[in-house]
Amino acid sequence: LQALDMARVIDEARTTLEQVLGPGMSLRIEIAGPIPAIHADPSQVLSVLTNLATNAREATGGQGSLTIGLDSCVIDDPPLERQWLRPGRYVRLTVADTGVGMDAVARALAFHPFFSTKGLGNGRGLGLAMVYGILKQSRGFVWVDSEPGSGATFTVLFPASRTGGSTPDTTETILLIESDDQLRPMIAEVLH
Repeated sequence: LQALDMARVIDEARTTLEQVLGPGMSLRIEIAGPIPAIHADPSQVLSVLTNLATNAREATGGQGSLTIGLDSCVIDDPPLERQWLRPGRYVRLTVADTGVGMDAVARALAFHPFFSTKGLGNGRGLGLAMVYGILKQSRGFVWVDSEPGSGATFTVLFPASRTGGSTPDTTETILLIESDDQLRPMIAEVLH
């Protein structure tokens, strides 16, 4: 993990994101105010951005727009619908597309491994699960707001770095994907 300037990471990823989106989509980046550093793995942050861009491309059929917003926020008292948020200072990344949107079932399952709205044989359904795993490992959060026909907005919160050079928490998280109900606990025990 290292201290990262998210505005710089997004700027450096612009060309990659434009390639992921393809020629039929426009990319807009909006950065508001000074952004504190985060402690994260740069390749994982790039993976979050590219997976969300890929999701947007698929949701729009390659025709539309993607807006990436970056700012900072403080959560003192989490809203009722997001009581799982921890109070603190965060770097907030929003990724909004003009795609088909999601119904309540798709929103509820969006971050589950192997869930895909693309139908059997079209996609593996791991992109958003990877985003979720990376955010959990970084002690961050991700959720989606969407309605059918209204696009989707993914909100990603990375904890802002503390001042004074404090070291980040080095707790690791492993995402175990195994469909066999008898094999899964054994693998979890071995990994533990």
